[in-house]
Amino acid sequence: MSLFQPSLGAVVLTDDGRRLVLEKEVGKGGEGSVWSIHGDASVVAKFYHRGLTPQTAQKLEAMCRLKSEALLRISAWPIAVLKAGPDASLQGLLMPRINGYQEAHLLYTPKSRRVHFPDAQLPFILHASINIARAFATVHDAGQVIGDVNHGNLLVSSKATVALIDCDSFEIHEGGSIYPCLVGVPTYTPPELQGRSFHGIQRTKQHDAFGLAILIFHMLFLGRHPFAGIFRQGAADKTIEEAIREYRFAYSPDTASTEMLPPPSMPTLGEFTPDIAKLFIRSFTLRAENGQRPAAHEWIGPLEDLARRLKQCAASESHHYYQGLASCPWCRVEQAFGRAMFGIRIDVSGGGAFDITAVWARIEEVRTDESGITRPSVHSYVHTCLPNPAIAVLKGRRRKLRLIGACVVVGGVAVIAPGWIPPLVSVIVLAIALATAARLWNLGGESVRSFILERELAGAAFDSAERRWLQLQTPPEAFKATRQRLDDDKSELMKLPTIKAQRLAELNASLRHKQLTRLLEQHKIEDASIPGIGPGRKTLLRCYGVEDASDIHPSRLQIKGFGPALRSALLVWRSSLEQTFVFDPSAGIDPADLRQLDQELALKRAALIQSLSTGPQQLRQALLPWQVERSKVFSQIDILAKRLAQAEVDMKALGRF
Repeated sequence: MSLFQPSLGAVVLTDDGRRLVLEKEVGKGGEGSVWSIHGDASVVAKFYHRGLTPQTAQKLEAMCRLKSEALLRISAWPIAVLKAGPDASLQGLLMPRINGYQEAHLLYTPKSRRVHFPDAQLPFILHASINIARAFATVHDAGQVIGDVNHGNLLVSSKATVALIDCDSFEIHEGGSIYPCLVGVPTYTPPELQGRSFHGIQRTKQHDAFGLAILIFHMLFLGRHPFAGIFRQGAADKTIEEAIREYRFAYSPDTASTEMLPPPSMPTLGEFTPDIAKLFIRSFTLRAENGQRPAAHEWIGPLEDLARRLKQCAASESHHYYQGLASCPWCRVEQAFGRAMFGIRIDVSGGGAFDITAVWARIEEVRTDESGITRPSVHSYVHTCLPNPAIAVLKGRRRKLRLIGACVVVGGVAVIAPGWIPPLVSVIVLAIALATAARLWNLGGESVRSFILERELAGAAFDSAERRWLQLQTPPEAFKATRQRLDDDKSELMKLPTIKAQRLAELNASLRHKQLTRLLEQHKIEDASIPGIGPGRKTLLRCYGVEDASDIHPSRLQIKGFGPALRSALLVWRSSLEQTFVFDPSAGIDPADLRQLDQELALKRAALIQSLSTGPQQLRQALLPWQVERSKVFSQIDILAKRLAQAEVDMKALGRF
């Protein structure tokens, strides 16, 4: 078999005879190289270093026959096979060019997300997860199996769309022919295939379902593996492969069965919707046996439901979480790990002009000064009141009754004065006369008692309204708090340039530390050879958030199974990397740090401008209930003052009673 050597300007033919001219090499890996095509930026050509075996050639031809618009939308699916000449053997394949995409692990790991997806927050991650499930469903609906599921053959764009690559490794079914997938990554391999050779094994959608659940778990759980946990038994921890084989799902609620605990400070299944928790349990526990793992399409609805039911954290605008929770889980996670889990998204357009002077003038126009209002007084209404016309009649009746009473007493005295009535009878006559006179006197007073009662009631009601009016002389607390906050916002807005200068100075002062941290972050513990640190211990370190050399600090190494010797080995490894560090003062501030600073300040500025712009409305809203109450009480006082003035005029007209 002659090997084709791709080069600039080389001509290749598609299986339908089209001539393509190679332009330049755009990618290279262990398996082959990828070349751009002159005059067609939508496709690329892939050639294999070792050529194509007859079986692989047949597989690629079958994939070209199976291509569809649906598959081409979500993957780098082969479009055509390529030859060096009409009678030459197959040398490679033509496939869609995937532009603007990055590997999925750069999104779900917080450290890399900060650099490669700096604006990504949970809504974006959920959107990407939904698209991952849709991509898997598309492949499965076409009757095919991915087989080698892993984060390396999954790409994500800045719009959260996804693309599957390395499709030539998929397991392909055409008619009665099966072209197997002979490779796989252990940490994405389901329990029933762990430790087995893939030769002679037919991969299924259920095997893919396990890998899909791993990818979605990575997305939602900050890159953590669902089987990377703390083994409660024995001196050593389980490797991920061992935990998978034994169904030890670290986040399972059935810890008695798994004997595993989730990593500390991580989100829990209960902090997502119940439906999503159930899907993970179906994927990773013994319930997954006998075809019970969720199919790709089963993930779409619950993920969309979670996306609809997110609420934004009051403490951090970068946090979104399930609205059924009482508090934000990401605040807890960030506090534990000491770094941001999500980026900052700016929804404002630039830093346009903002006239703080004009806005502040409108804020100051909203006042509580009611000093011009004169409270109604009783005396101001007395001269406008006339006595009740019934008073003259009542006074006449009162005089008449009292005159009759006096006459009764005089008559009684006249009867007993001559002395011819026995003493006892005289006493009785006099007593009757006095009682009758008293009754008539009281009847004269009772005729005006309603005026007396009205004076008492009017006075009490007026006094009560006056007391309420005095209470309403102080502006409401809500108004004072809002005004104080606006004062603070104005001050903070004016200080933003100073804050930026201070932060830039801090970044310049920390250049050496930042460069060193970047260097250390590039050295993953998983890829390092450190004495005594095998796969199990590396898994345990990941559980505690110790992923690269920058995470190695004595305070973070207080971990079960890590004694002085192992801690020393890790610190020595970090120290050896630090010794290779060369500070470059000319490099300046990292653009990612500058962007993050600009984002933070832009977000802060936008929030302050929004607060100040709506300040007058907020102040008026805070004053409205108070003003309504004042107006109501003022009207009551006016009515009660008139009522009390009338009562006093009436009482004066009645005279003594």
